[in-house]
Amino acid sequence: MKKLTSLLSIFAIVLLMTSVAFAQDEEAQATDFYFEDENGPVFYITFPETWTGEWQEVEGASVLHALPKDESLYISIVAVHDAKDFKSAAEMIDAILAEVVTDYSFSDPQAGTLNDIPVQMSEAKAKLKEGGEETELGLMFFTPKENANYILYSIGSKEAQAAHKDEIDA
Repeated sequence: MKKLTSLLSIFAIVLLMTSVAFAQDEEAQATDFYFEDENGPVFYITFPETWTGEWQEVEGASVLHALPKDESLYISIVAVHDAKDFKSAAEMIDAILAEVVTDYSFSDPQAGTLNDIPVQMSEAKAKLKEGGEETELGLMFFTPKENANYILYSIGSKEAQAAHKDEIDA
């Protein structure tokens, strides 16, 4: 559990250190992904060249899905319009996770700050619906600026997290 929290914290620090616009930089070979809201730039994230990322627009949210080449770890960042706190964010993510995993219950959220940005993080063990394999879930709610609410969640075994630690750290 501590490894997942550390991994999410490292990933979050990289994620939240910068601010730019919401779109994909085509010249960066699909590794740079930009977020903005109606008031302008919020942040960007760069995935390693070996990772793939894809945008999806859903009702009330814009979602970035990301996977390493071996597809052993899944990370998603959701720009939400309706989730104003950790509880409502967790409810939104529960609906998404229910399609993929079972038997999970997130730990009580831990509040903190990253680069002066308020965050709340939680984690859980779960079973994949397909195959029943045990996995780890990570959830982080963050508000980099007023009324700009985001959720980062991850799905993957501790082994997959360890295997991609250097890529995520970079």
